[in-house]
Amino acid sequence: MYLEIVLKIKPIKPRMELTRSFFLTRCKVKFKIDSPREEGLSSLPSAAKLMLVRRLVKIYTINMGHESNAFSPVPTSLDSFREDLLYLPSTGEGAELPERFKDGDNIGGFALRKGHEVVPGLIAFAQPSQPMSSEGYQTLKSEILNNLKNAMPVDAAILFLHGAHMAHGCDDCEGDILRGVRDIVGPDVPVGIEIDLHGNITEAMINSVDVLIACKEYPHTDFGDRAEELVDIMERVVAGEHKPVIGYAKVPMFGSYFTTREPMRSFVDEIMAMEGRDGILSISLGHGFPWGDFPEAGGSVVVVGDGDQSKAQTLADTLAKRFFAMREEIVSPTFSVEGALDDAIAHPGGPVIIADLTDNPGGGAAGDSTFFLRALLARNITGVAVGMIWDPMAVKFAKMAGVGARIQMRIGGKTSAMSGEPLDVEAKVIALSDDATQEGETDADPLGACAAIEVNGVQIVINSMRQQTYGPECFTQLGIDPKKMKIVVVKSHQHFHARFSPFASKIIYAEAPGSVSGDFHSVPFQRISRPVWPLDSVPFVAFNREWK
Repeated sequence: MYLEIVLKIKPIKPRMELTRSFFLTRCKVKFKIDSPREEGLSSLPSAAKLMLVRRLVKIYTINMGHESNAFSPVPTSLDSFREDLLYLPSTGEGAELPERFKDGDNIGGFALRKGHEVVPGLIAFAQPSQPMSSEGYQTLKSEILNNLKNAMPVDAAILFLHGAHMAHGCDDCEGDILRGVRDIVGPDVPVGIEIDLHGNITEAMINSVDVLIACKEYPHTDFGDRAEELVDIMERVVAGEHKPVIGYAKVPMFGSYFTTREPMRSFVDEIMAMEGRDGILSISLGHGFPWGDFPEAGGSVVVVGDGDQSKAQTLADTLAKRFFAMREEIVSPTFSVEGALDDAIAHPGGPVIIADLTDNPGGGAAGDSTFFLRALLARNITGVAVGMIWDPMAVKFAKMAGVGARIQMRIGGKTSAMSGEPLDVEAKVIALSDDATQEGETDADPLGACAAIEVNGVQIVINSMRQQTYGPECFTQLGIDPKKMKIVVVKSHQHFHARFSPFASKIIYAEAPGSVSGDFHSVPFQRISRPVWPLDSVPFVAFNREWK
């Protein structure tokens, strides 16, 4: 027979073994039994008990992200977050954002859909740029910690943090915040974080969390999957099913590793196949963010095990060694500006997508360099689209002139020497938009007022809100069809790949001068730890082991 039981559970003391706290609720459980008995909660099947426990968790969440580039020409303040996304619980500024996030594929969204009580804290995202002002950072940190204090007691803190956030006077904002979180919740409340794989994973971060999960894909198409995975693991930790332990290994190398290419693709797939079995809950490869230029910048491996710390550490060390051994194979080949154009012209099909790597706003560059545009115009190459050049003043002038006007314009090259010289051109204004958008990693991202101009057969998108190129909407919303172009130059490192590769006949990665240069010998590092590949010859000793 089947028995349906309606349980009404109230807070009790002492705490029950299965969870730290229960909240007043009513749950229905239906299961097959041989005969009905009234033996209380202990008579329920374990699956039913776990279902009840997982419906009764109180979770504190935040969402904060900034990738800090020590070589960026763009300063970072609290206003930088206001231009993107900012919710301050203490003042109510941005109060509409928690509602938006509630239905999204993020930590809070998944937790809510599982029936948990979620206390939303700070939401703060800004485009990558210089390390943040000390005053602005202290504001964000205070919001996180004060709101957590007000939310106590909680059963878990599950946070999204980028992993490469720096501020003046603080190299490791994530580690600093997580220490504060741990001090508030104490040693027994589990703390989990999801980070960007371009985070610089530090000892301070590892020492303050129970579970750390980085996204696995570059481009980052799996933030939602990783958030769901983290919520599921943390749910089980609260229920007492898992006892997480962390194995952590630093990897002394710098680079950009695209998971769309072999052998990185197979390495990630292999790692994912190891998860959820043999006592391994999660494995993360930290690609690192070298342009942070501080001692803990670089690669890493994090293994979250279930109870066996030695096993987790052994696997982390093994994978770190393999990651390092692949270093030359997993770094994508790049061309110079002229070499990229030569290769694109010689290619029989179109469109050829050229990634202007070093002027990627998604890594902290300004997005206003002129090296590619100057070369295209000098060589009279036509059938080309270029996007996006960040130049609010040029957008304003185009708007004043109006669609169809021909005007003398000065484009780009405004923020620093790494952007090159401004270009003086005669341009035709072909389209305008006051509120253009593009599909970003998780949502529609505003581009602000934009203009499309044409100069000698080259169509150029100029935007007023600095952002890398994610998808073709930044062109199509202004009447430019990138699919019909011979060459499309995008200011992005790899995030363009997910949306442009389906129609690209070829993709070329190119290095001009810029703030996100992959030619690490040319980057004026001041504070990184040495030795590190590719700056130092292998073999060498780092992190108490030999690397070869």
